[in-house]
Amino acid sequence: MTRAAWYPAATRRDGPAWKTSGDRTSTRAAVYHSVEGTLSAALGVLSGSREASWHLTNPKVGKMLQHYSLAKLCWHAKGGNDWSPGVENEGRVGEPLTESQVQNLADFSAWQVEESWLPRLTRGGSGQTLWEHNEVGRQASPPYVTACPSGRIPWAEIIRRAEKEDDMPYSFIVQEQDGGEEGVWMVSGDLMSRWRIFGWGHVDQFRYTLEAQGGKAREPQRRDISRPPAGYLASIRNVGAPRQG
Repeated sequence: MTRAAWYPAATRRDGPAWKTSGDRTSTRAAVYHSVEGTLSAALGVLSGSREASWHLTNPKVGKMLQHYSLAKLCWHAKGGNDWSPGVENEGRVGEPLTESQVQNLADFSAWQVEESWLPRLTRGGSGQTLWEHNEVGRQASPPYVTACPSGRIPWAEIIRRAEKEDDMPYSFIVQEQDGGEEGVWMVSGDLMSRWRIFGWGHVDQFRYTLEAQGGKAREPQRRDISRPPAGYLASIRNVGAPRQG
């Protein structure tokens, strides 16, 4: 299975190409950080000469920004770069994450499981998949000390929201951009650029297309499903609030 390496709910803002060490050979966790400053300051560091890079930035308001493919080995957490993508969260010690930031992390965490970047969402234990930078530092060789992310990540709430999304029945209505037939469809990530969301609704079944590449839609078929994939749900949530059935 080919997994998406660019999060569809994020705005792409590429970082300097020289600030990676090629591709990671494996991924088993994600590391969430605190910027300890403003969004503009963080982007200044990313664009500058300092040897620091990360995959996504989570601003206090609005969409996440993605700077590198999740497959790239960035320089965000010494001792963990070769097995994790990194997310920087705008703000500093003593500032709780905003509602937007918490929801962004919940959506992104759910999408990572959906795309098989993470097997599950868990804190602690041998199978931990969500890490803080300070935890990476303690197990690095040699160990190092950092307070990041300064107690700012509400892990229980992020996991609760991410897992709740997996159980919610959602549906959505889309219309082909070139004026094709309107209908209720399950949309894959590869089709997101070809389809336009125009409304919400809840139904018991979806019509869906099996064609994820190449531009041709096959004859719609019917299939019982509970929800669209979590990552793609997140990517169109800003268009309008879903109505639960």
